[in-house]
Amino acid sequence: MPDDRMSSWARLHEEGDALTRAAGSAARATAAGWDDSESVRVALDTEGRVVAVTVAAAWRRRLGVEGLSDAVLAAVRDAAMRRLEAWGEVYGDDDRDRPADGAGSLNDVATGIIIFWTGLGTALVALVGGIIGALASSATIFGLPAAPFIAAGAALVASGAIITGCELLKARCASANTTLRQKLADNAAFHHGHWPPAAQA
Repeated sequence: MPDDRMSSWARLHEEGDALTRAAGSAARATAAGWDDSESVRVALDTEGRVVAVTVAAAWRRRLGVEGLSDAVLAAVRDAAMRRLEAWGEVYGDDDRDRPADGAGSLNDVATGIIIFWTGLGTALVALVGGIIGALASSATIFGLPAAPFIAAGAALVASGAIITGCELLKARCASANTTLRQKLADNAAFHHGHWPPAAQA
């Protein structure tokens, strides 16, 4: 019995170390995104804040003056989604080697919760940083004040992070639910292939 506890503790410690490494790797993730016309490129830093906006020389012909703000917002949204996808890949790297058992399913849900809260924290930091940056900004983008673009970009990054975190958590919970229901429906290990009468009462 003590050996079982020690091996369980060692396995838990290894999983904690793996999650810590994944969190560190995810925290260093930067991303860039484009609008549909590929006229605007936006780069995000490790906090999810907009650090660079690049506009193609032919933006007026492709977008027109009225379409520039929508293109910037679309590029911010694309960059935020790419960043969150990178987070999902970092946290999902070890899923292929995990056995499909009850503990593995609950570990998947726990990882999904960590991803959700990390994404939520990042979203709030990006939103607050974006609002502060917008209030402090005196820059312009093609003669227009940059503050609304910065604030809108921060809001899009925050909403994208929250939505993606919710969807990832929902998918992990659904997968765990399916696996656990399959395990509960598996009666092969019981005498005569059914649950004992005491468990059915």
